[in-house]
Amino acid sequence: MDNRVTHHSDKEIKVINSTVDIGLVAESLGFKLGKDKSSVNSRSYTRDSDRIVVRNSPRYPGQEYYSLGKSREEGDCGPAFNFVYFREGKQNMGKTRQILRPYIGTLDGTVPVAMRTTEEEAPEDRSEEWEALNETPLAIKKHVVNHLYKMGLTRETLKTFQGLVRADLSRNACFASRLHNGRVVGWSIRGTQDKKFRSNHGTKALFWGPQGKEAEYLVVCESPLDALSYWQLFHEEVDVAVSATSGNTGDYMSVLLLARELGAKQVIVATDADAAGQKQGEALASVLIDAGIPWFYHRPPAIDGVREKDWNKYLLAQLKKKEAA
Repeated sequence: MDNRVTHHSDKEIKVINSTVDIGLVAESLGFKLGKDKSSVNSRSYTRDSDRIVVRNSPRYPGQEYYSLGKSREEGDCGPAFNFVYFREGKQNMGKTRQILRPYIGTLDGTVPVAMRTTEEEAPEDRSEEWEALNETPLAIKKHVVNHLYKMGLTRETLKTFQGLVRADLSRNACFASRLHNGRVVGWSIRGTQDKKFRSNHGTKALFWGPQGKEAEYLVVCESPLDALSYWQLFHEEVDVAVSATSGNTGDYMSVLLLARELGAKQVIVATDADAAGQKQGEALASVLIDAGIPWFYHRPPAIDGVREKDWNKYLLAQLKKKEAA
């Protein structure tokens, strides 16, 4: 009996299986490519006694793998979802999805498909948040620029992140969500008018930048605005790239991929200084420890005895203090 968990009736898993590079996932999980045992048509990977071969599938879109020393009846073979499901996914559908989402679109020649999250993962009320983005965001507009200036950001900062901050037709700020290879797969939206809201469109991924540079440190904040604020505060002192989870908690494999892509020696966990930020920071730290990546916390320091919640509020407080001096 075929007991593999392909679940081709599930739309998101179909996208995962057809657009995820199994070899890339394997390497991020500690598998080593055996060049001497690989060929043009297949690649061999090994992690301890776990040996797999990856090839383009002749039966369905995308790749497939099979485990050496195991029979097909054991189920540890097939598309990308199965590969993680029987390993780090611990045969848990939700955990497997979380691990694989950052890799959507990594298979050469594939295009990421925007996915809706399940009802359990979505915020309680998103009915009015999605109406703002009906098409690809436009070049950043004056209204959004002025709003970001009010939030303490400078012209230099916006120029450095040019192309990653845009605007939609409703004059909301749109921050690019990108895979570790720089491909834009979604947008994080922030309202700039009377009704302030935040929402996400497309595939979950990190906001990060600047573009086209390696960095000694990778900073992980919660919101793109905090990430931009952190860069503005510290980039002259420290070689940093900044990123933001944009509220997509629990999806930390993307942080590991980005850290390796940038050649970062250390990850700075710069989540908010509140209970939710502490929880997210601890979860990320746990993943970094398991991966053997050095890290440390950095929370906003107190100004005149007052500790701000996040890095944008700290930036604004610092600017206010300078004006008053």
